[in-house]
Amino acid sequence: MKKMKPETEMKEKIYNAAKVLFYENGYIKTTYKQLGEAVNGNGALVAYYYGSKGKLATLVYNEYMNRIKNMVREQFNINNISYDVLLATAIEIRVHGSLMSTNRNLNLFYWEIMNENIQIKEEAVNEEYFQELVKICKLDLPIYKLKLLNYGEFGFRQATCLAHQMGKVDCSYKEFTDAAIETLLLLLRQVDRIDEILAVSEEFEKNMPELAIKKNFVIDFK
Repeated sequence: MKKMKPETEMKEKIYNAAKVLFYENGYIKTTYKQLGEAVNGNGALVAYYYGSKGKLATLVYNEYMNRIKNMVREQFNINNISYDVLLATAIEIRVHGSLMSTNRNLNLFYWEIMNENIQIKEEAVNEEYFQELVKICKLDLPIYKLKLLNYGEFGFRQATCLAHQMGKVDCSYKEFTDAAIETLLLLLRQVDRIDEILAVSEEFEKNMPELAIKKNFVIDFK
């Protein structure tokens, strides 16, 4: 087995330590000092290898979401269903909402990175994926409008997350995810598909094997 270079090994150690600390303590309470001490070093290592704590949090969140995306795609293949990006996105939103409703650690971490504006600060709002959705929906948009729609959709999720957390929106996670899916489809001008995608994505998620976050944002089947 090929031995890792010391720099690569340290970078991986910091990332793995971040997953543990973010999961156990949330984003805000996890400090640079704690991250450094977890790898027998100091907080400066985080900045050296990753630039910021926010960048680390973004990578952890992206790994978590990519796992959901891959698991959803696998279910399309297993059930011999033609892959539909809009439908898959709606299912991913539902799966994320379900996991949020059952796991306090994920719930805290997600609310905190949203409320702290981490994805915008770290320029991690997923523009490429949104561009793919726009292309699939055959929308011919200038770049500035595409960016406005992308950040507008992100801003909606950010504002509604905060409102829901503060108790200003009294609704279940199902109602919350329904609203998120509907808003995304409205922005993509897919009004005619809203009812269909809401119904099919709900049924699809119900028929998927039940998922759980076991520890440190690791998603697996129960």
